[in-house]
Amino acid sequence: MNSEHEHTEAFNSVKEWVRAQPVSGSSADERRPAVLIATFGGFENAGQAATGAAEWILEHVDQTVAAKLNPEDYYDFRVNRPSRVAGANGSLKLSWPTTRLHRFRTPTGLDVVIALGPEPNLQWISFVGEVLMHAEALNVVMVTALHATAEQIPHSSDVTARLTSDSRVLRSLTNAKQSDDVGPAGIVSVLSDTAWAAGLPVLDVWVDVPHYVAATQSPKAQLALIAALDEHLGLDLTTDSLREHAKEWEEALDDAVEDDPRMSALVAQLQERQAENDQTPAHERIDGEKIAEELRRYLSGRENPSS
Repeated sequence: MNSEHEHTEAFNSVKEWVRAQPVSGSSADERRPAVLIATFGGFENAGQAATGAAEWILEHVDQTVAAKLNPEDYYDFRVNRPSRVAGANGSLKLSWPTTRLHRFRTPTGLDVVIALGPEPNLQWISFVGEVLMHAEALNVVMVTALHATAEQIPHSSDVTARLTSDSRVLRSLTNAKQSDDVGPAGIVSVLSDTAWAAGLPVLDVWVDVPHYVAATQSPKAQLALIAALDEHLGLDLTTDSLREHAKEWEEALDDAVEDDPRMSALVAQLQERQAENDQTPAHERIDGEKIAEELRRYLSGRENPSS
């Protein structure tokens, strides 16, 4: 059963509410409450936006690995294969796919834990249970789950993350709506639902990625997720480089669309329907996989003009 703080009017933000939550510990540092940001590869990671946002954050903070799950328990290595990588002395070593929990403190003094890894192939219930067990040991009092879905929108759209939550407290402190997502679920949604059932307030952060480029990285969607996290958790990170990358990404897509009449027709159709706030009927949808393959070939040629 969820026991949420009753006096939300005393707080002006999510981070203020988090800091006020009581946690046990023998020292002041051990009694600091934390927020868990959860994101995984695979389903609900269109354009690698959710994992890309988490990876970008981890590259720009002073973080430590607080916990690591045993990959043999949750991954089929024929699907998520280990990789050979260069070690510190130049020799090769194996890097195994797994989920790690990274911990850092924001400039505003909020403790944050990021759970990041591939979507597991096995034992989802046990996987989520272990992640939340580690989260509890790290004084997590709230979960923020990142989702990225492929939708029929043009790449020229303004991208703003939308928030949902079953928590009355989080809805009162943000512009989150009541959770209403239905359909197949990825591991991040399983973790979100399990955390809420266990008594942790959960804020789900969603971003849309154009379906015809969902197989390629979307820095524009990454930026939207980071902006939402910054607004509510106070990450206080400078995103100028990512903003420039997102601009270059959109310009490259503009060039691809201009050079391909079929893609141009698709984007124009999506822009028109978006303006009408309408949805494309299933029988009228253009094959996004074919468009995506054409786009990948175009961008590859753009990066390697001599090939």
